Amino acid sequence: MSTENLSLKVVHEYPGGGQEVVAVGGPDLRMSLWRGPQPARFPQHPCLGRVLHTGRLQGEWVWLESRPAGALLSELDPLTAPELAQIGAEVADALYALDKWNLSHGRVAAHRIVIGGDGRPQLLGALFSGESDLVALRCMLKELWPESDEILESVESLVALKEVLEGYLRDCFPQYAPFRLGARSWEQAPRPDSGGVQLEVVLDVSAGTAADEVTFDIGPDPVEPGLLDQWDVHSSSHATETRENTMAGVGDREARNRSMVARLVSPLLPPPDPYRFDDVAGTACEPLKRLLADEVFDPLPLTDGIRPELPPELAAGEREELEEQTYTATVTRFTEEIPIRVLQFAIAGLVVAAMFLLAMIYRFFF
Repeated sequence: MSTENLSLKVVHEYPGGGQEVVAVGGPDLRMSLWRGPQPARFPQHPCLGRVLHTGRLQGEWVWLESRPAGALLSELDPLTAPELAQIGAEVADALYALDKWNLSHGRVAAHRIVIGGDGRPQLLGALFSGESDLVALRCMLKELWPESDEILESVESLVALKEVLEGYLRDCFPQYAPFRLGARSWEQAPRPDSGGVQLEVVLDVSAGTAADEVTFDIGPDPVEPGLLDQWDVHSSSHATETRENTMAGVGDREARNRSMVARLVSPLLPPPDPYRFDDVAGTACEPLKRLLADEVFDPLPLTDGIRPELPPELAAGEREELEEQTYTATVTRFTEEIPIRVLQFAIAGLVVAAMFLLAMIYRFFF
């Protein structure tokens, strides 16, 4: 098994377990370190971190999760009603994304949510324990809510909770923006201490090899690294913001082939919800409409552009008007050429008449 070491510095201890860490000698890229095997595959969402590395710390399995630099929600008390409504709506949307995969976070609490510099929340440390995330989120919001309010009493689903909180924020606080909360979170976020505790994690870099996004890549590229070749996402270079291309050698080709076959014959993932687009079906996408209205339509990079043609759906009146204008322009060009030709014929006739007159004078007088 291919391994490499990653030196980490502890920035902050999480209540209930887990640590906020940063790579030693690298940029201030924050991560969360959790004990145990890495969680099952889960969907991508802005409010969910991603697994960066897996390895062993003093012989115990650990995994590293991405996270923004900011304070925990439990450290930002007191919070205002619009701040809680915005946080609750976005967290509910992330939990709904997990629910569509038949997963649950299982650790929804104020000390398991970090607020980034843009004011957006991110859930930390998925456990997937099967506990009700809706109940945990409602209890957390009711505990932190600054005043008594019954807007959370009637919700029975994550989608309903998200809609209630978004409606409350839109109707009561239309000018609210989360950037002030993000600035406060950044100010209260702990900073790495030069004398802090350091950890040495032995990473399992062989677990980072995976198939290409287009097709399976069996064996190394015989020529040179290409666009779709293997990338080692479990390297310590990721923690230092440096992406390195690591080609698999010939020696591990057989193991990679077995891994590919295992993935091909493994059971399919839970199918997506067939009704997930019902809420937006038939409604116009305003950002796309604005993009089409503002951007120049240029489907092909032609040097002379696209030759304008009369579209078939053009109204009859506009078509006749356009054709009449084209005909008038043609006639105008033709009539501009007539005087030039007449002048040429007139000059030629005058020359012939002058020569004839000179010939008559010469005949009668000489």
